[in-house]
Amino acid sequence: MRFGTFHLIGAPEMQPGEQRIGETVDQIVLAEELGLDKVWVAEHHFSNYGYATNPLLIIAKAAGLTNRIRFG
Repeated sequence: MRFGTFHLIGAPEMQPGEQRIGETVDQIVLAEELGLDKVWVAEHHFSNYGYATNPLLIIAKAAGLTNRIRFG
């Protein structure tokens, strides 16, 4: 069985996007350190419900900081 994380990157308290995306990348790195296998990053536009308008950029950043975790 494989386990992973799902990141919507919401900001209910309207935190800056840089902060929330940075925290998400840190969580992805931690997920790999904890032995999780996969990470999913959701796309969402124009809302504090989700700050990831282009999840591939977040995935590219996280991929440069991880070695074996898979992204979706």
